Amino acid sequence: MRRYTLALLAVATSAAAATPYEQRCAHIVATQGRVAETRRLHELFDASWAYALDEFPELATAVGAPGGARRWTDRSLAAIARRKREAEAPARVLASIDRRRLPDPDRLSYDLFRRDVEEALAARRFPRELLPVTQLGGVQQDAARVLAQMPATTVAQLEDVAARLRALPAA
Repeated sequence: MRRYTLALLAVATSAAAATPYEQRCAHIVATQGRVAETRRLHELFDASWAYALDEFPELATAVGAPGGARRWTDRSLAAIARRKREAEAPARVLASIDRRRLPDPDRLSYDLFRRDVEEALAARRFPRELLPVTQLGGVQQDAARVLAQMPATTVAQLEDVAARLRALPAA
């Protein structure tokens, strides 16, 4: 049943233009049987981490990763819909990996990552985008926190801060 559902998801996803993240995940799926399961799992981790840093520039700032320092997460309805669709891509990769062929530490990593993916898929039922501002979070708190985290000791870093400030009204 699960493989059938994933196959239907693959067909539905192929109807829309695949994003680079979806393409990278599809490539990992395509290596099934030709590349070691551990390597495929770690390729998924690398792809997902790179995607998160690119998609959520505030995260990149928080962890000190380069790139994205001049922009905010795209919270448009189109971007939200795309991200919800892209959440299916790592699930397809996980379904193609034989967990039994992983060493114990990678099994644990697989299980934890799978739980995150399943939670992300389940969370799509609750459209958080309909409540972007609450007493606990939202741009009114996030902007100040992110700007405070940004390095600001060089001219280039200060230009990044200024660019992000200029982009704040759209955020």
